[in-house]
Amino acid sequence: MSELVAIGFQNKFEADEVMLSLLKLEQEHLVDLEDAVVVTKNSAGKIRIKPYYDLVVAASGMSGNFWGRLLTTLMEGSDPETLAKIGIDKLFIQKIEQTMKPDTSAIFVLVRKAEPDKIVEELGKFKGRILRTSLSKQEAAELEALLF
Repeated sequence: MSELVAIGFQNKFEADEVMLSLLKLEQEHLVDLEDAVVVTKNSAGKIRIKPYYDLVVAASGMSGNFWGRLLTTLMEGSDPETLAKIGIDKLFIQKIEQTMKPDTSAIFVLVRKAEPDKIVEELGKFKGRILRTSLSKQEAAELEALLF
């Protein structure tokens, strides 16, 4: 089962810094990232999505499309009941909406497994608002089906 984790930041560059920390942790085998994306919102409200994925996944085109559609769905206020059916609750959506203000950033990560103590220690130096929801394999498949 993968864990969908979202962390929002009041600084538009901090999510990028967290991504670099997660990549270092992955090299040390302390976290197994399935997929990740950094989202920034500039002062004019323009949203930029920066996906991080392996070339094997990138060749299929699935990863970038998945994140783009998921984030568009979440940020455009899609039907909460539909999202709830696939494990994304209304509170999670509200927290994302509250977090993504102009000149902010967020990181969305699908984590396969992790060493929680080491991650808390490493990410504790950042000032973010943690939002998260667990996705089972079935929920992830349903989400994918909804978005594609």
